[in-house]
Amino acid sequence: MRDGNGGKKGEPPNQRRRVNRIRRDDARQEENLSKLEKDFWEKKQPKKKKVKAKKLTPRQIAAAKRKFDKYPSAVANAWAKKQPR
Repeated sequence: MRDGNGGKKGEPPNQRRRVNRIRRDDARQEENLSKLEKDFWEKKQPKKKKVKAKKLTPRQIAAAKRKFDKYPSAVANAWAKKQPR
């Protein structure tokens, strides 16, 4: 038998209210969680921005050419290391 406060007869009213509040909070949290999960899966993940390659100045190009003329193998090796395998 239940009384008007949603608890069993004989329980102090504040305990009944507390139990109900806890039940309500749990239900709300579940609802919020499911909403968040749904939003997460429905929304597309943000795309990563492409990084633009830096343009070399004519001066840098000339310096690289001079370096290559001086040490061709060293520059080639450095270039090979930078390449993703």
